[in-house]
Amino acid sequence: MYQKTTILGHLGTDPEMRYLQSGLAVTSFRVAVNTVHRGRDDVPVKDTTWFRVSVFGKQAELCNQYLTKGRTVLVEGMLKADPTTGNPRIFERKDGSVGASFELTASQVKFVGGPSNGEMATAGENGATATLETVEGDDNSAQAREPAHCYFERRRNSKANPAAVAHCASSSSAAMRQARTPRSCANGERSRRV
Repeated sequence: MYQKTTILGHLGTDPEMRYLQSGLAVTSFRVAVNTVHRGRDDVPVKDTTWFRVSVFGKQAELCNQYLTKGRTVLVEGMLKADPTTGNPRIFERKDGSVGASFELTASQVKFVGGPSNGEMATAGENGATATLETVEGDDNSAQAREPAHCYFERRRNSKANPAAVAHCASSSSAAMRQARTPRSCANGERSRRV
């Protein structure tokens, strides 16, 4: 049996790192994944799903070094269910409402939309090395960042159908700064599969 879960979201807290008795580094952080759908009267409704992510070894140290609250990450890993119920962890918020949090053990963490210097660290499954990658526009400023969905759409379709995301790849830095929503590409079009 094989299980793999991929999430793209924002850190809700700064990472917390600790060491097990064996000396293995463990970093934990919370990731919020936001989705928007149309509710009654065609009004947008935002839902947030929280994931508690645990990362081990060298990539735990890299996550602790590079990640901060608000940073966008792409995490691949395995969901862990509550051992007694098999469900997500249920908790009560400060306002009295009930929430759920999914536990995810990461096998790979990618830091999307790096710091203002344009660098992005990538920690792989083995966590032995870190490579620097960028998902930036031409001038590497924070405002000129390529929307993450364009980057991943372009990477996914680059070999199969390069025309599928041509509108994302041909964007200018000035147009990127005018993007109104996270799902809007730099030239105002929406990302779509062809």
